[in-house]
Amino acid sequence: YHVIDGATRVYVFLSGGNGSYADIHAADARADLAVLKLINPPPKLQAIKLADVRIAAAGNRDATVFKGKLCVLLTNPYSATFGLGSATAGFGSITNVRFRPVAKDVRPGRYSEFGYLLEYDIKPNAGITGGVLLNLDGEMIGLTNAAAVAWGNEVGPGYAMPTDANFRRIVDVLRKGEEVEYGFLGVTLSPRAREGVGVNELTPQGPAVAAGIEVGDVIIKVNGGEVLSFDDLLLQVGSALAGSKVKITVSRGGR
Repeated sequence: YHVIDGATRVYVFLSGGNGSYADIHAADARADLAVLKLINPPPKLQAIKLADVRIAAAGNRDATVFKGKLCVLLTNPYSATFGLGSATAGFGSITNVRFRPVAKDVRPGRYSEFGYLLEYDIKPNAGITGGVLLNLDGEMIGLTNAAAVAWGNEVGPGYAMPTDANFRRIVDVLRKGEEVEYGFLGVTLSPRAREGVGVNELTPQGPAVAAGIEVGDVIIKVNGGEVLSFDDLLLQVGSALAGSKVKITVSRGGR
């Protein structure tokens, strides 16, 4: 989203010297994602394959992207001297799979600032955004995002949004040209819970009330994934999108 925000004309460069002007089909600032529609697409374009990305184990399903996993970064590095050059490929590994660049107790506005991030050690060109992080099967596992390197630290690692189920749900909505409506639980949280997040208040007639959640409950899991903080809950419920069903596990009276 931040790449096309405010743009009046958009041109997409493709390999082999091809390209096309594009319409902004749909965009979402919170997710920092946009979908472009080529006006005159070249023939025989092939879509990239998205990997089955799970960065945390849930139930009996293991993580598929983890610290130490080998990966390839494809980018179009910007050169002030030569303009747009050929795509480059860099080889490296995932060095971290859960990193939040925001300060404690700050409520960020973008998915990319409170969600999961893939930290990688490949640096073909500092400050690259919109690059594609691939596994060794050539499947997309992440989209590099400038919001993650907003400190201006050009010697540190790079960061990418994982193309997990949350990412794919948002992109699917944008591909339809629709507005993304994020999930809403309808609770005010208490900071006193030893594990999970405690429920302090309930929004009347909200989803939490309809589900039977009560004041004093402690939310410990969403869809089998652990909830350790407000950010975890915001990510799992919000990214499920409005109208979806999620399974919430609560602790009540020690049960």
